[in-house]
Amino acid sequence: MDPPAYGLGAKKERWKIETKFPELVEVASKLLNRNGFLIINTYSPKLKEENIQNIVKEHFSNKKIEINKLSLKTTTGKTLEYGELTRVY
Repeated sequence: MDPPAYGLGAKKERWKIETKFPELVEVASKLLNRNGFLIINTYSPKLKEENIQNIVKEHFSNKKIEINKLSLKTTTGKTLEYGELTRVY
């Protein structure tokens, strides 16, 4: 999955990954095949790794969970972090 960090619906409803992530993971857990895997990009520094871990564990307690930082090195050598990549398998 590659959900947006922020979105605005047709009726001006707001979608923020920080508030909708638990619901998104819950729905995914109901749809995922027993032997399936899930990859989620979260392009938001507002959604912390600890929160991701807790939410994913709640819905996928019988699977392995791996979370890695998404980042880029700038031309000046600094690291720019922009979210996490979560793998459930």
